[in-house]
Amino acid sequence: MEEGFCLWPLVYKANLELIGFCGLDHLWDGPDIEIGYWLAHAYWGNGLATEAAQAVMDYGFGTLGLQRIVAVSHPENRASLRVLQKLGMTFERMAAHQGVEHVLYSKSAAV
Repeated sequence: MEEGFCLWPLVYKANLELIGFCGLDHLWDGPDIEIGYWLAHAYWGNGLATEAAQAVMDYGFGTLGLQRIVAVSHPENRASLRVLQKLGMTFERMAAHQGVEHVLYSKSAAV
């Protein structure tokens, strides 16, 4: 965490259960900083991924001073794409990694 970011555990307050992870990392070991999240299926559909990702995005732009954050998803993962859109991210391009096609979304810091 020497750069000030990593994937943080998501703990559900009501029962202190570990329900996922959310955070920032280098996209495919490159220079772009990616927001990533994973949430246990039992907790899908409650806005928790969006809430966690928004907090991480605010931290990236506000505390770390990042100028741009990207995210990738499988094109068929409609739930993940909705999260990215709720975060105000926009489709940038298709991107292949290790032979798998992804959509790449991005958001720039407000000026």
